[in-house]
Amino acid sequence: MSLKRRLIVSNVSMMLIPIAVTVIAGLIFAYVAYILGINVIQVKNFEGHILIFAPIGKEMENSGVFLIFLAATYSVSFLITNIIYSVKLSKSLATPLLKLKTAVGEISRGNLNYAIIEDGDEEIREVSRALDQMRFKLEESINTQIKSDDNRKLLVSSISHDLKTPITSIKGYVEGILDKVADTPEKRVKYLKTIYQKAVQVDSMIDDLLLYSKLDLNQIPFNFENIDIIKYFQDCLEEIGADMERDGIEIFFEKRIPDGTFVSIDRIQIKRVLLNLLENAVKYKSPDRVGQIKITLRQAADFVIIEIKDNGIGIPKDNLPFIFDRFYRADAARTKAEGSGLGLAIAKQITQGHGGKIWVRSIENEGTEFMISIKIIKPAS
Repeated sequence: MSLKRRLIVSNVSMMLIPIAVTVIAGLIFAYVAYILGINVIQVKNFEGHILIFAPIGKEMENSGVFLIFLAATYSVSFLITNIIYSVKLSKSLATPLLKLKTAVGEISRGNLNYAIIEDGDEEIREVSRALDQMRFKLEESINTQIKSDDNRKLLVSSISHDLKTPITSIKGYVEGILDKVADTPEKRVKYLKTIYQKAVQVDSMIDDLLLYSKLDLNQIPFNFENIDIIKYFQDCLEEIGADMERDGIEIFFEKRIPDGTFVSIDRIQIKRVLLNLLENAVKYKSPDRVGQIKITLRQAADFVIIEIKDNGIGIPKDNLPFIFDRFYRADAARTKAEGSGLGLAIAKQITQGHGGKIWVRSIENEGTEFMISIKIIKPAS
């Protein structure tokens, strides 16, 4: 029941109940007096069968007593009714409000697990529901803030760790040159090339870090274009094919979708995803066999599924749920690999920015297969 309706019902009841009690008490009083032979009223029957109660003659004194009785009855019943309804109304308001006060006190002390129970009239239940939603949002906000702080600490720690290795290496080679350990032109050239490679590695790590931070903060606007996905991949693979051959990787391309299938993508960012996954396959290729990568385009419902499968060392099953986390490397072999540790995290952010998904299957010592889904905007006719 709403509070407004409860107040109306209470006010009407406090007026009507005393009247009803007084009428009933008056009839009982008059009936008892009649039985005892005491005339307090004179009943006259008029045409139309209308009963009129009126004191006349000697009954005036008895009628005065009767009127006093009626007035007293009404007053007492009115007082009792008001007390009963006032107490009842107070309890119906006070009890849920006290519960709300207790809940607000707990929340103000930081106990966000204290659930607010909906109780009382409709308006109070609405307030309770709104406060509980506020508590939930506040708890969610604080948890997000805590997670963000933890991620920031992890970020600083991981950056420090990953940058220390190449910088220490650069420092060592520079000291070797200064201390004339590299005492021949050939050694000096070798040392300088190594220093350059490490500097490039540091520069790449910083670029990855800046890109991930911007993606995480949604500060990179995607330049979406309607692109023929088959032609796009053919162009990309033609461009990077020479690099794959140089790294000893055989690359294969298979299309299982019709020509003229279009998707809306940012060609630069999707190429970055492709390069990250291919570089990942190159880093973790198996030393026991020739490296192979197979890229397949197939269709599932309204999506193009991009499959990138290698025959590398694979990823342990227990590590699969975490490989898209920042700076995560699955095992000792992967920890030794050069890089920022952000490649797969960046690939996930870019894919999600396109409204797609990225997931992985892997078997140790057999290989890894990454899959990306992108929505089709123009099926082939």
